[in-house]
Amino acid sequence: MNDHHSTPIVFRAKRSPFALKSILLAASSAAFALAALPADAAFLDNTYPAIQCVYHSGGVPTPYFGMLENRTTQTSVVECPIPLIDGQDINRVKVAVWNANSAATVTCTKRKVELSKTFGGGYRWFEDTQSSVLVDDWQILEFKGINVDPSYETHAFVRCEIPPADGTSYSRIGQYKTDN
Repeated sequence: MNDHHSTPIVFRAKRSPFALKSILLAASSAAFALAALPADAAFLDNTYPAIQCVYHSGGVPTPYFGMLENRTTQTSVVECPIPLIDGQDINRVKVAVWNANSAATVTCTKRKVELSKTFGGGYRWFEDTQSSVLVDDWQILEFKGINVDPSYETHAFVRCEIPPADGTSYSRIGQYKTDN
């Protein structure tokens, strides 16, 4: 069980109408953005917003209600860390993407790097790539699981290439999740 997901958020602010309106506006905006994402009930546990992804290269994506949206003229590359717990395998990794580019796809690659725990023992590298189809709708890119080998220090992430804006239509990554 992930206790860190059940920690309540406590707002400490003076009771002013402006502060209350700001909190309500932020909460309703976040709820609206989450409502627009895939309605897969299984998408809720171990789910991470795309804003946790790290910019790597190309056009700098714009944070948009927890998502990353590419409004530039270049492909944007981001890397999304996959949290791993020692000895616990991950059955599946999913990424919610929206492709709005008529000439390119959102492409994501799940990468796992295993570093030997023995000094000078080397490393192993594994990849699995999925691409969106050319549809202006949410799509789930699904990857095989991650086996955690206790004799290696395992690091995993999903690297996504978000195509450039197509006029005023923007491709984006909404969220990603793991199934343990």
